[in-house]
Amino acid sequence: MTDLASSSSSKATRHFFAVALVAVAALLLLDASPHASTVKRTARDAVHGLLLSRSSSSVATATWNADPAYDDIESDECTIDRLAYDAMTADAFFRFYEEQRPVILHYPVDVTAPRNFEFQQAVQKQRLLEHHGRDEIILSSGNRNSYAKRHTTLADYVGNYLRPQPEEVRGNASWYHFGDPHHQYWREVNGLYELPKKFLHPHQSPALSFGVAGSGTGVPFHTHGAVFAEVVYGRKRWWLSAPQREPRYDPDANTLHWLRHVRPTYTSAESANLLDCVCDRGDVLYIPSHWHHATLNIGEAVFMSVFL
Repeated sequence: MTDLASSSSSKATRHFFAVALVAVAALLLLDASPHASTVKRTARDAVHGLLLSRSSSSVATATWNADPAYDDIESDECTIDRLAYDAMTADAFFRFYEEQRPVILHYPVDVTAPRNFEFQQAVQKQRLLEHHGRDEIILSSGNRNSYAKRHTTLADYVGNYLRPQPEEVRGNASWYHFGDPHHQYWREVNGLYELPKKFLHPHQSPALSFGVAGSGTGVPFHTHGAVFAEVVYGRKRWWLSAPQREPRYDPDANTLHWLRHVRPTYTSAESANLLDCVCDRGDVLYIPSHWHHATLNIGEAVFMSVFL
């Protein structure tokens, strides 16, 4: 019986690598064609998905994976004001940014004790899984309103959901962990987070929403009240537009599909209405109330939002 199982496993392994080899060879042949960029990207995504399916049952790596998985989701462009967190005064923030326009406040992370150091340590991948892997979390669908919910454990989410998302997956069929901090362990983790207190008013009672998501995932354009959105690990690309200028998009398509197929068709006038920037670790993005915004995670991303 053992020999039979071993033989079957060996055959499956040989079959897997044979298929992967054929796919890679196809990619190399496509390189010879200057008109096959779309086909090449689709094939590349398929190969990546094949490799992921092979490793989905393996033990999760100890650190969050910074690999973007796709080579067309990053950008060096940033059309949002970016200022030093410590240099921004409360008076300047309230006068020039609060409920007026977005701003990114950056703090250094390569120092001995950066802002939110204790929280950063608590949400490292291995530590989070060791302490809370068996705890229940609530996943939200990745479409505009995120109405659909799904219950699972953190370990199951990291092992089986946290993977690069292909563009073909509709937003209402994709799942990610963000918010729903109703369980005791989440309150304990959130309790370690240092609020951006100098930019808050005494009467405000902010609500925290912690999230973890795979590369290529994101939420299409949506709106809500003012928020501070901080990247703890990984990177997150943002597109924003003023309240009176709703962008063109499909509320049930994922952001990766929008970036590849809809964004390139924007007119110059539509493009002029969009702000675009990649937030890195240590960036805190302030978004005023009712601004349209869409997100795209680059690498495995860990983030915290402070809703005002």
